[in-house]
Amino acid sequence: MALREIRLLPLVAAFIAFILSAAIAFFVGQRAQYQEREIYEATALHIEERVGAHIIRLNAIAGTIVALDTIPERTFFAELVESMMGQSGMAGAQGYGFAERISASTPADAILRVQRGYDMVRAPWPATTQPLRYPIVLLEPQDRRNALALNYDMYSESIRREAIEKAVTSGRTAVSSVVELVQEGLEAQRQRGFLLYTPVTLKTRAANTAPSQQATPVGLVYAPFRAGDLIEDTLDQAQKTTVAIRVYSDRIAPENLLYASNFPLEKGTAFPIRVADRTWYVLAGPGPEEGRINPAVFVLLFGVLLAGAVGALANENLKKLEATRQLALEMQAHAEQRNLMLGEMQHRIKNSIARMMALFRLTARETSGRDDLVSLFDDRLQTMARAQNLLISETSEARTLKDVVLEEMRQWQREGLAEIIDGPVVQLRRSQTHALLLVLHELSTNALKYGALAAGLPVSVHWRQEPDGDVILTWDEVRDVGQAPASVSAGSGFGSRFLRMMIEGQLGGRYERELTDTAFRMIIRFPLQDRATGN
Repeated sequence: MALREIRLLPLVAAFIAFILSAAIAFFVGQRAQYQEREIYEATALHIEERVGAHIIRLNAIAGTIVALDTIPERTFFAELVESMMGQSGMAGAQGYGFAERISASTPADAILRVQRGYDMVRAPWPATTQPLRYPIVLLEPQDRRNALALNYDMYSESIRREAIEKAVTSGRTAVSSVVELVQEGLEAQRQRGFLLYTPVTLKTRAANTAPSQQATPVGLVYAPFRAGDLIEDTLDQAQKTTVAIRVYSDRIAPENLLYASNFPLEKGTAFPIRVADRTWYVLAGPGPEEGRINPAVFVLLFGVLLAGAVGALANENLKKLEATRQLALEMQAHAEQRNLMLGEMQHRIKNSIARMMALFRLTARETSGRDDLVSLFDDRLQTMARAQNLLISETSEARTLKDVVLEEMRQWQREGLAEIIDGPVVQLRRSQTHALLLVLHELSTNALKYGALAAGLPVSVHWRQEPDGDVILTWDEVRDVGQAPASVSAGSGFGSRFLRMMIEGQLGGRYERELTDTAFRMIIRFPLQDRATGN
């Protein structure tokens, strides 16, 4: 794996952790939305069930009257209603009543029934142009609010009349659309309401009706409701107080609004419910958000923290991996440096031995007696030892180029085998001094082992300085015809690598070799100043 790819691992790990957390947060959010929808739908169903319970009570009251086969007196009706009101879930219902069907021209029965039951003389009201009336002659429990409604003709008002006619025609319970109850006249804050109507047909009247005709009801059992009280009590009992809702009759329109929560509904889902013969729409949505934490947001925040932790852990592991890799590289570099130093040391030892052997052979050829051989060989060894001392010293003083050349070639100059053509005065830095000493020592060793010095032929060194400041140093050797050139020109041995390392690495220069049957030349070019720093 590439280093760049490895360095991206913390980001990749953090990204994967974040994506997984985001996916989990998404599913948690979807689950939360599904649960919220279940709550909203349950809220709508609770409202439907509450109204349905009242419809059952109305049918029970209507059935009791049918069983009596007569319109009951107030005392019996009050006891019947009280038994119904004793059951749970009565909040919102203003009571249960009975509206008697009479002709608009004969109100006497309604007046008498109210007077007998409630000790109140009140004619059916308001004035009407309809041929029929449905005045409220029984309404329990009786209180100041319900007393206002006695003998109120519900058939005189168009919305109530529509629901009454549906109940009479169908023979089943019908619900009105949005109305304002008569009882609301006493309230400072009026609520919208609705009414349930269940027709009552007595058995005697049904028996006297022709089979082809529908028996005429004697009246309607009905219940008036304050929509706000009914729905809020339903929400409290269902523990849905944090749900914001609006309830509409027939369709979602401002004029059909039955109830709206005290807190705003910014977004909601509509759930249709069936109330008697009408469809209501419960628009439900989230209520107040105080203290609520969206679980998806919580999971996502946790995922961000987790992604950061994963990224940090991966980054820490990457740092350790990088430190291990750097340590391995350093150990490898140290091993290579050690091998290089060992190779250089071995090369120098071999060169020294080869130089001494070549020097001995050369001295032996030049002397005739044992004493002369020992004296001259000892002198040459001392000279070679001084040069070696300079080579192994890492603190060589900065010198001129001529000093460096003379230091290495003085021995051969004395022997008449080195010709030094003086060049310009070139001041070297300390590192250049040491590197050039090593280069010249390697060249002279090669010449002594394989080249001109081995054959007793001369070498020469000269240099010049170019206008750009670079120094060009030339090493020349005269060679015997047929002398093997391979050892001098080879580029794969340690000596050749050593020369390349010194000239290119230490001096920052370059070199060329020219080899013929009679001559060998090496041209070395290097800058006096460091090209990178100018020093």
